[in-house]
Amino acid sequence: MPRWVLVSLVWVSVAGCTLHQVGAPGPDLTRATLIFFDEFEGTRLDTTKWNATSYNLWTAQNAYNPAMVSVENGNLVLRLEPVPWMGQPYSGGQVDTDGKFLPVYGYFEARLKPPRGTGFHSSWWLWPDNNIWPPELDIVEFRGFQPNMAHITHHWFDSTRPDNDGYDKTVFEGPDFTADFHVLGLEWGPDTLVWYIDGIERFRSTGHIPQQPFRLQLDLALGGWAGWPPDETTIYPAYFLVDYVRVYRLPHGRPVASPSP
Repeated sequence: MPRWVLVSLVWVSVAGCTLHQVGAPGPDLTRATLIFFDEFEGTRLDTTKWNATSYNLWTAQNAYNPAMVSVENGNLVLRLEPVPWMGQPYSGGQVDTDGKFLPVYGYFEARLKPPRGTGFHSSWWLWPDNNIWPPELDIVEFRGFQPNMAHITHHWFDSTRPDNDGYDKTVFEGPDFTADFHVLGLEWGPDTLVWYIDGIERFRSTGHIPQQPFRLQLDLALGGWAGWPPDETTIYPAYFLVDYVRVYRLPHGRPVASPSP
């Protein structure tokens, strides 16, 4: 059957009113240039590319603890367990590229495996370098109690809303993402954002496209608005595994990558 027969168009009625394709092919990388990558083949985090962050995550039940970040067996490992840190009862792992890699536009891809369990919140996302929110680009968020749900969100500044949070989002229902590795990608150009899951387009947003440097972030948190509180079924330690991260410059955009001022 021809590929175009399998493509279905779905109208998403959320803030921003975006048309997106389900089942469209992945990004064309034949003329793309790889500008950032980490295959996590060593035995420790490459600190020329990543920071293992430490701060109190006030929206959840954990603080980010560098001791929860490691590189093992070809994976970045972000751990979460009941180790008190910075006044919180749990420690979680987070890495980012603040001051080291801050792109504008490109294709961002990671192959990862989130943990299953009530309370866990795993994220692969882009955060503005000036730390003024919104905007925010959530390539994917996983809630451990919904193992087959991939949450995708584009946040932008909207002064008409009480919290200034305009957004365009979808929830893709797929396989059990905690059972194996999956590839999650975002194509960010001057006019469009396109999300891919395992090489297939699943969502796009065409308004309020950011034009400023963002940093890459990966993290594992507990509780908060997205994870729900842990319960007696929650098993520790939990592990968020990342096989690789790759970023490409695409010919249709004008991406740059620069350090923080």
